[in-house]
Amino acid sequence: TVAVLGVLFLLNRTPDQGEKLSYTEFRAKVSEEQVREITYDNTSGNITGEFDDGSKFHTTGLSPFPEADLQLLEEKGVDLSTKTPTPAWWEAWLPIFFVM
Repeated sequence: TVAVLGVLFLLNRTPDQGEKLSYTEFRAKVSEEQVREITYDNTSGNITGEFDDGSKFHTTGLSPFPEADLQLLEEKGVDLSTKTPTPAWWEAWLPIFFVM
């Protein structure tokens, strides 16, 4: 059981997402044209992105993403990607292993 939990922990680790910003700081950086691209997670509202200098950042956005903020991203030339995560195959089968 400990080994299974250890493997799950290692598989679920997220890579370094860079500097943590408040949503207000994020909007300010977009307004100042310092943001190159973002990825918005449709299920959690999490935003990861990259500044023009190549460094990374993350924040938690609003859900749904406000129309005014979408317009701001477009006006400032920020590349927007969205993602809707799906569970990994082993997450779907995990409950079965605990029943055994």
